[in-house]
Amino acid sequence: MHPLLPERWVSRALRVAMSELDWRRLEALAQRYQHRASTTARAYGMALAELLREVPLPDPEPPPRDWMDWERRKALRLLFPRSGH
Repeated sequence: MHPLLPERWVSRALRVAMSELDWRRLEALAQRYQHRASTTARAYGMALAELLREVPLPDPEPPPRDWMDWERRKALRLLFPRSGH
């Protein structure tokens, strides 16, 4: 990407649908970061990151109970891989 992304940043295309009011709110929040961001996309990323910091991290998945549970999880990961992981 040009300009180069800061270390540990990842760029991904994201399509989002929401109400016009929520878009205006997001645009206003992104405006707060425009002076620190080198691109508009990065300003939106900073705004979204601010919002995400308010959400608690999900609990980690508990370890498998037995070998059949492990096999089931493995099969689900192969059938339905998570994007970006």
